[in-house]
Amino acid sequence: MGYALQELSRALLERTGTEDRTFKPVSASEIGGLDALCKELDFVNALSEDMAVSARH
Repeated sequence: MGYALQELSRALLERTGTEDRTFKPVSASEIGGLDALCKELDFVNALSEDMAVSARH
């Protein structure tokens, strides 16, 4: 998760061209509800994969 946060910071820098941060990156352990969010994203990902397989057949 930490890697994803670093990549988000890098992408925002590339898109805006400014190093001024509008948010302060924190470690994944400091983000409340992150475990629940990850589980939900896993669920949505599994559904989208199932839909993609169904669409191919």
